[in-house]
Amino acid sequence: MTNQFELITIDVWDTLLRRKCHPDAVKKYVSNFLLNNYFARIKPEYLESSKLTEARQSAEGEIGESYRSSGMDDEYGLLEVYRLWLEIVFKTTDNMEMIFQELQTVEMDQEKHVVYADPDIEHFLSSYRSRSRVFVSDFYMGAENLMELIHHVRLGHLVARGYSSCEHYLNKRSGRFFEIVLNRENVNAGSVLHIGDNLHSDVSVPKGLGIESIQYFPKVESEFRATLKKEFEAREKSVFEIASKHSISNVQSSTLAGSARELYEYGLTCSPLIIGFVLFVMEQCIRHQHKRVYFFTREGEFFKRVYDTLRDSQPLGQQAPPSEILEVSRLATFGPSLREFTPKELMRIWNLYSTQSVAALLKSLNVDLDAATEHLTRHGIDVQEPVQYPWMDQRILDLLSDPPFCRFLTDEIGEKRRSLLKYLEQKGLSASSRSAAIVDIGWRGTIQDNLAFLLPDCQFDGYYMGLERFLNTQPSNARKAAFGPDLNRSEWANYSEFFRAVAPLEMLCNSSSGSVVGYTVKEGISVAERLQDSAENSVTDFYIRHFQRGIVDSIPGIAESIRTHAIGAAELRPVAVKIWKKIISTPSPAVVTAYFQLNHNEQFGPGGFDDKSARIPIWRWGRALMSPKGMREFVIQLEETGWPEGYLARRNLLIVWSAIRFLRKAKRNIGKYLK
Repeated sequence: MTNQFELITIDVWDTLLRRKCHPDAVKKYVSNFLLNNYFARIKPEYLESSKLTEARQSAEGEIGESYRSSGMDDEYGLLEVYRLWLEIVFKTTDNMEMIFQELQTVEMDQEKHVVYADPDIEHFLSSYRSRSRVFVSDFYMGAENLMELIHHVRLGHLVARGYSSCEHYLNKRSGRFFEIVLNRENVNAGSVLHIGDNLHSDVSVPKGLGIESIQYFPKVESEFRATLKKEFEAREKSVFEIASKHSISNVQSSTLAGSARELYEYGLTCSPLIIGFVLFVMEQCIRHQHKRVYFFTREGEFFKRVYDTLRDSQPLGQQAPPSEILEVSRLATFGPSLREFTPKELMRIWNLYSTQSVAALLKSLNVDLDAATEHLTRHGIDVQEPVQYPWMDQRILDLLSDPPFCRFLTDEIGEKRRSLLKYLEQKGLSASSRSAAIVDIGWRGTIQDNLAFLLPDCQFDGYYMGLERFLNTQPSNARKAAFGPDLNRSEWANYSEFFRAVAPLEMLCNSSSGSVVGYTVKEGISVAERLQDSAENSVTDFYIRHFQRGIVDSIPGIAESIRTHAIGAAELRPVAVKIWKKIISTPSPAVVTAYFQLNHNEQFGPGGFDDKSARIPIWRWGRALMSPKGMREFVIQLEETGWPEGYLARRNLLIVWSAIRFLRKAKRNIGKYLK
């Protein structure tokens, strides 16, 4: 039997409508939007999403208190909050009205994105009859906005109209809002039923006014709301766990087996590192108003794939700039970027490789060794002899002072510079360019330096997974930022271990399209030349593609979590850094197997390929146990593998590296004590 009332009033949030996120996540989403789109206008002390959100909440409290002091309740409307909020956080207050309207649209769109109809409310209401039903909500958006959200989830037939506290500056908590509703609806309290979730404002208060009231608190939805609250309070961990669970569910029907399946699932596990980095790139490009973003070969080809897939999902609720591959390498850009052939200019490579043969130097300059033979013979130089500190070796100094040799280099490299500049122009980068966004894995951003020297009037903004300490003076038109550790910043000073073994990370992000070695102009078109190594590509094709597929397949679920819960790249950074460390220090067996089959391209600098399959001879292990010198030589050879932890993990001897690190740390500490 149904109950008959003159009027039924219904709470909105957690009664008619529910969110897929904590309510404050919507405010954080608006803060993220403000940070990304008005970055240049925000005061330095507010250039973090959390600080912007705190400033908004402070504005809400200040406005609410002002109304309470004037005899109303502590309510506030959205536009007046925006006005005070932006006055607090902006450097200037020009064109504010336009921004207010934009933020209101953004907030409303996000509410629509996260809102859904309570699944049981319609059935619950069917037990109660009334002449009319209206909603009554304590909220900072007006009744018209709330009605729009109710219609959005197709519940408009349940309520004819409604009331929002922000339009009356009275709320349900005080009871005075109910008095407004009774008066406007021209009904007596005894003929009204109120339904809502809050025991105080939706049950106790209306009962005190003579209104019959019922708490609406369905178990499943209420437990979900409690879970969202816990997740919001521990966002860095729990939000991404949810996204990962969603993603991993996609692999359950996968037909992959063995190492392929292991690498695929490892990709799912590592996705916060890669997706967090790419989200960082998107944020930075929007903040600095870049119209396009260039991804460097080779790791950039994988990053571009992630970027494009993530961009399609719009995790930021807006479109990031389009992407393009820029086929470049250190080998293809260093020589053309040289402004002169002097020891001072060549320090840009010698600061990185303090011991280098002339053959390796010419290879790094992308100059044919045979063509230079007559000049090298004239100076009696053994081209294969490793020269320590070349800038101090008289033979090298004499060579660089030799006019015929310098003319030879000018001719050889001049043509390469022209073909590179032609290629860059085809890609939209020329002497008239004023800014460009570039993306690479890291580690010192020397390709960016090369391009900056080639196009000195263009501001190059480089975005990297991590940055080592710069060894060269940075070009004035090169700005670099890292998602992960940046040893050029004091807060990352203790993270040098992350760059001791970067080759495994490079391998996981590599492509099989080959390294760029130069450019050929054909019929007026400059085309990048690539060097492909079958041994290197076989590792990518047989192993790494499964890891990368796992990353890409995780994107839709994670992108939705990022959008719904308003997760910024800065919040993903801590878990991403942990994953980076785990990749290196706790090796995956499948990744180890792949790495030690790798033929790693090291033509720039060392001048050749590094065969990672080479083994440390057994006698070296024995000598390490016999003397300190033997141990030092053993450690050096371990480090030359590019991944000591991986090498030892193959033999279940990872504890050896832990012992070496412990002894090194103890030695450093003893040294400090003795000082």
